Amino acid sequence: MRLPWDRGGLRTYVMLVGLLAGYVTPGWILFGTPFVLIAIALHVWAKGCLHQQREVTTAGPYRFVRHPFYLANAFLDLGVAVMSGWWVLQVALPIWWLAIYIPTMRKEEAEMTALFGDAYRAYRERVPLLIPYRRPLPAPTGGFSWRNPNLARTELPRAFRFLSYPLMFGMSFSVHSRGLDVLFSPTVFDVMLFSAWVALCLVGEELRRHFKHRRTIMPSPILAGPSRFAVLAGVIAMGAFVTSFEVEAEWALWLPGVALLVLSAIAWKTLSRHLPVAEALLALGLAVLFELPWLAFLLVPLYLGMVLDVRLESTSPVRTALQRAPSLTPASLRAYCLLLSLGIALSVVKELWPG
Repeated sequence: MRLPWDRGGLRTYVMLVGLLAGYVTPGWILFGTPFVLIAIALHVWAKGCLHQQREVTTAGPYRFVRHPFYLANAFLDLGVAVMSGWWVLQVALPIWWLAIYIPTMRKEEAEMTALFGDAYRAYRERVPLLIPYRRPLPAPTGGFSWRNPNLARTELPRAFRFLSYPLMFGMSFSVHSRGLDVLFSPTVFDVMLFSAWVALCLVGEELRRHFKHRRTIMPSPILAGPSRFAVLAGVIAMGAFVTSFEVEAEWALWLPGVALLVLSAIAWKTLSRHLPVAEALLALGLAVLFELPWLAFLLVPLYLGMVLDVRLESTSPVRTALQRAPSLTPASLRAYCLLLSLGIALSVVKELWPG
């Protein structure tokens, strides 16, 4: 179990205290969210430059500070404390944070000195610890790369988890302000928040499972053609009959919905070996067209799991079953055209139907 006095447990307890304290407001969430976004960007930038245990990294943010990854953690923890809206946590966090991270950084620097010797000593003398108050090092050749394995294995999954934090505080605000009505009489905003939070958490876990552990995500029955057809039919049925949680945006959602459907048709033409991409665009487009964007959020992890399983370089039965299905046949094309036409027709009827 993570403890509040170690690096892994600090954010867990800051989140827990912030969510339960009951001081969250939309203003505090808006104020704290930029710190979370800065932290994500700095995490990605740092990990895209880092070559662990192989060299003293002096590219990217490592030109400015010795521990940009921990600086990103400071921004993230600060964002969480700000979103909590509780001044006690905001005041206590810097002391709590420094008490944990200063020993951690000293320990890591001792290990780096033992590993790289004079090269790291020279780097440590020229580059500040956390605050970039000196002139940065000259930019070396190379540097950031999206192909750095650190990004796919750890930072992309972590980024989606961090993006879910403002949504969690939004749900905390709803619970503290409305009590059990959130469960028994949820608003469309409550449903949107919860659906987006679930989608972000699932996407992060899927990316971690795919890139770090190289494991398949979706069970074989879901990947079969009839099951995927049933999912699309279910989206149309929900869109036609669910009215309680519609986003009453009138025609505002039609433009992105139609754009997704057009992209879906293009994908069917050009990506016949990867039909889950076209099916995903079709499902998302119909959900948006029916003014149910929260349903689109929930569809994202479902179809992302299919696409990632197609990408997975293995000969697992799940992948083999999926690759047998995607050949573009007249029957599948007729089914696609039927679902597309039916979805558009029902969305128009639903929009024009009185009451």
